[in-house]
Amino acid sequence: MASNDFFFVRSGGTAQKIMVDSIVYIESLRNYSKIYSSNMEVMTLTTMRDLEGFLPKDKFMRIHKSYIVALDKIQKMGGHMVYLEKDLYFPIGETFRKDVNSFISKYSIGN
Repeated sequence: MASNDFFFVRSGGTAQKIMVDSIVYIESLRNYSKIYSSNMEVMTLTTMRDLEGFLPKDKFMRIHKSYIVALDKIQKMGGHMVYLEKDLYFPIGETFRKDVNSFISKYSIGN
């Protein structure tokens, strides 16, 4: 991805501007993806694979076949779950567990 702070997605016949730093998480809904940001929710006919390839790898991680989360929004991890702000929590998929554990190890101090 270019070092853009935003991108556009098609939603409901319009091009909706999404600020990268406002994204909290993205949910896969078959061929659609729903982007949840701090100020809106946008449904788009874009696959998770396309979004995952476009988003900066140092800011986002796919933790499950159905979820991409913003790394700076993670509050805690444990019990095969990722906890974000408020009452948001998502499972860590078996396929993505190694990457999540590597991320935790990279930023952990102590045991």
